[in-house]
Amino acid sequence: MAYCLIPALAEKFKKALKSGDINPRKLSEMTSKKRREFFDGLLGETHGKKVNALLETKLLLKNKERGMITWAKQLSGIKDETRVDLISKIERMIGTEENKKFILNPKNEEMFLQDLASTRLGVDVTIDEARKITKLSEKITKAKELHLKDVDNELNRIKYGRDIISMNEYVADLKPGMNAIDQFTNVANVPRALMATLDVSAPGRQGFGMITRKSFWKNLKPMFKALFSENAYADIQADIITRPNYDKMKKAGLRLSGLGDKLTEREEAFMTNLLDKIPGIRGSERAYTSFLSKLRADAFDDFVRKAELAGEDVSKQGRVIKDLADVVNNFTGAGRLGKIDQASPLANAFFFSPRKIAASVQKLNPQKYLDPRISPTARKEAFKSLVGMLGVSSSILALSNMAGADNKSDPRSSDFGKVKIGETRFDVSGGESGYLVLLARMISNKTKSTTSDIVRTLGEDYGASTRGDTLVKFFRNKLSPTASYVGDYLYGEDAIGKPFDAKKSAINRTIPLIIQTVVETQQEDPEMVTPSILAELFGVSASTYVNATDWNESKGVELLQFKEEVGQKDFDKANEKYNKEVKVKINKLLDTDEYQELSDDDKKTITRKIKSDIKSDIFKANKFKFKKTRAEKKEKKETDKKLKSLIESL
Repeated sequence: MAYCLIPALAEKFKKALKSGDINPRKLSEMTSKKRREFFDGLLGETHGKKVNALLETKLLLKNKERGMITWAKQLSGIKDETRVDLISKIERMIGTEENKKFILNPKNEEMFLQDLASTRLGVDVTIDEARKITKLSEKITKAKELHLKDVDNELNRIKYGRDIISMNEYVADLKPGMNAIDQFTNVANVPRALMATLDVSAPGRQGFGMITRKSFWKNLKPMFKALFSENAYADIQADIITRPNYDKMKKAGLRLSGLGDKLTEREEAFMTNLLDKIPGIRGSERAYTSFLSKLRADAFDDFVRKAELAGEDVSKQGRVIKDLADVVNNFTGAGRLGKIDQASPLANAFFFSPRKIAASVQKLNPQKYLDPRISPTARKEAFKSLVGMLGVSSSILALSNMAGADNKSDPRSSDFGKVKIGETRFDVSGGESGYLVLLARMISNKTKSTTSDIVRTLGEDYGASTRGDTLVKFFRNKLSPTASYVGDYLYGEDAIGKPFDAKKSAINRTIPLIIQTVVETQQEDPEMVTPSILAELFGVSASTYVNATDWNESKGVELLQFKEEVGQKDFDKANEKYNKEVKVKINKLLDTDEYQELSDDDKKTITRKIKSDIKSDIFKANKFKFKKTRAEKKEKKETDKKLKSLIESL
């Protein structure tokens, strides 16, 4: 937006022009420093610097008379019909060649450059910094000229882009440091970045929505180049910012990320710059960022071309490019956050991936495919991406099921959308299955057990989870590592009910996900370690766990007495034996048609009986017999007496 004086100062400026206090000839003979002092005295230091820098910008023009006239009009708000008296005075005073040569002679250059750079950057710079900016600008100009002479020369275009990046990085270093909120955010996002590193997971996580696009597959190679090379990463960024559609990308709000100090422009997985110097982490950041930025730029270019061929208005002022950018953003996990969009780093400190959450909601929003106000090309491409993504997931699930995997087709089961081999689950939905499961449970008010296939009504039994509990648990699982640590501390347990351990919880939130996967798979399902590593490496979430009952968490008197009698070591062995035998018997039941035909109440009865019998057998093997204490016997006797008396009084 053009700079102009506030009304009171504009009026003062006009009066000074009329009275002759502002004399263009005298101004032209002054050094830049003297001009600055003059305007500081008239308008104050803040406005004086800007007015002087603006004047000297106009003096760079070939037609310097026109430049000074424009300067006066811009600052004082003079309209064409009232310009004659003031502007003609400037024209007369600056008209001679002798006067013109004083406007910007070499001795004024340094002060001029300093004022100009400070005004444009919004931050004070030294003369040396202003000189550096000037040289970088000249370098960009020369590179641009070479590029325009031969627009098909890819090397010249990349060189031009690299020079722009160099200027941007230098200017960014001149900006003031982070404020308190940014500093908090920078630190709070460190655990998230640590967990996301040591892999090339962008394709399977945020990029999965574009898996059926050519641009998805062709950007895998550049991603690996960026993983191992800073130059390769810089070339990808240079390629993007010198594309013909780059201005449209920025205007439309396409999410193009980088690795600078501006946290709002970084990918959600790496919204902190405190780890940038660590080699392994830096490589992961480059790979993640370059893949998604180039994928988005390629997809946007393709969509714009298609919209243009369809006769749509793809100018920067139209709505079409915004609709196209929304499609690309949503299917690459970078949804808009509305009014808090510029606060995304802070939101990232509270939620694991707020933009990905927003993108998932938008992807599954019917309005995005039916609203006639949205660009037809955008609706068409969104539908193609959605169908392609669901098609790939369905195909993988069908093929794995034919190969013997234990997949769940009921969306009320937490294993829905996952390939289950042994005790390991592979999420082949790009992380979207969780939203479908939540939606199915909210609508039906039911949930389905992954171990017994029993369908339960939410909130039906005493202590059972309600719709509200299900919703809270879902969003607790979406909290960032830092926020979830605080949440677990406040609840006294994690989202799945395990007691809070401060030290263990802190460590778990700094270990990369791929390492956590290796450890948990090695413990529960060793044969699946290699497949799990490969899956996590490319962003396909792999989780290994056994749905087991932990007797150590029980507050029941019977188990507490058993633990005290046999000791911790034998107690743990008994617990392990119990879980193994329960798993074997229930899995056999699941394979029978008779069990599947039972009602849910009958299924509950038979599974309870199996568990009770196995526990009793274990107690017998350990020669344990539950003994009620005298106090318990006395309490039971008194309770029975009260109940009998109450019944008789009815």
